[in-house]
Amino acid sequence: MLWRHAPLGLSRRLGGFLGALLALLIVARFTGLDRAPPGFYVDEAAIAAQVICLRTTGADADGNPWPLFAPVLGGGPASPPTLYFGALWTAIGGDSVASFRALAAFAGVVIIASVVAVTANLSAQAVAIPLAALLALSSPWLFHLSRVWWDPIVAAALWAAALAVYFGGARRPLRMVPLRARHLPGWALFGLLSLAAAYAYPPVRIQIAASWLLLAFCDHGWRHRWGWLTAATVAGLLAIPLLAQYADPDFRARGSLLAIWNEGWLAGQDKTLADLPRVLLEQMAAHLDPGYLFFHGDHNLRHGSGFGGLIGATEIVALAAGLLLCGRLPRAVFLLFGLTLTGILPAALTWESTPHALRSLGATGPWLMAVSGVTATLIARFPAQQSRITMGLALVALTSALLYGWDYHTRYRPAADPWFDANARPLEDPRYPDLAKRYFLMRAGAPCTPAGR
Repeated sequence: MLWRHAPLGLSRRLGGFLGALLALLIVARFTGLDRAPPGFYVDEAAIAAQVICLRTTGADADGNPWPLFAPVLGGGPASPPTLYFGALWTAIGGDSVASFRALAAFAGVVIIASVVAVTANLSAQAVAIPLAALLALSSPWLFHLSRVWWDPIVAAALWAAALAVYFGGARRPLRMVPLRARHLPGWALFGLLSLAAAYAYPPVRIQIAASWLLLAFCDHGWRHRWGWLTAATVAGLLAIPLLAQYADPDFRARGSLLAIWNEGWLAGQDKTLADLPRVLLEQMAAHLDPGYLFFHGDHNLRHGSGFGGLIGATEIVALAAGLLLCGRLPRAVFLLFGLTLTGILPAALTWESTPHALRSLGATGPWLMAVSGVTATLIARFPAQQSRITMGLALVALTSALLYGWDYHTRYRPAADPWFDANARPLEDPRYPDLAKRYFLMRAGAPCTPAGR
């Protein structure tokens, strides 16, 4: 619990500076959402159209009442968390581009809050809590991809929340076994949030399966067997409708097309199924390439701004200082690094646009939790230097945020115009997808009339 932590040990002036910086970084996430990224990409508009139809008619754009999934573009569906959270959010905030993207930004804040919650439960150092928020708020990977309205950010937020429940209530130190009945609701919630994340985005389904195996086998799962049984029961019951969807070839078509075991793609690469282990290792290596992580990031401007890599300067400084000076790290930190790799795994199992920052977005939660754990260990190792460490990281975060923000709202915004359809004329161009066009028609006052009626 937060109140069990020692006092921050920071001067009033430094505490005020840190608080103001955190507030500035939070406000920045919700600023200019309709301008940077520019436009409203067709995928965003198509999902928004389905949300408006669901909210106003109780059916999707094709007239299917209370859908579990709703078809969008590219052969993929909009997920139930995205559809129903979106309907609730826009009932209050309206249907503007900024409103839809604000829900994505809010999902990013959920990830940040989850990082803070995990840090609070794993660290006895109170100053580690605002530093965890600082690290998460400074992440360029999370910042950009929580300004675009689509399913991956919703899935990443639900999985981060599940991990916050796991480390905060479900998972307990070994001295607290055997399991008591009061811990079972935490396990049930962990199972529910995990399955909700799996519904939200196909790559996260693979991530959660791999993450559950990692936690069960590497985090004393046998001693928590009744908790795991509770989580698995809840998740299994909720998974029945999702599993039933896989009986539909159209539902699984896009995943089969993009998987590295797709025989057509393998043949085009002059490879066979026997080459899959090597292909997977090459794909993982591409996602762990230092240039991609630290310098240029994803070349797709819908997935990042191109100003630096996925990992920001504050994370780099905190991680480097912690690894160099801390010595032994807590077991939970290694678990979180392992969970980061399981978040990258789904992207490595697809062949399109490698490396892919969006398909690995589910890794942001565990990654930032791991870096925050390293920072907390650094603070614990050098308690007399808390103020200096805090000031150093705050200055790095402020400098990098100013540089990144200036680039984001100047160079990146016009550069991303063609990537986000900023110059499209949805109501005039016959080539513009019909479902995406319906978003702009409904914003102009048209009702949601099922297609073909």
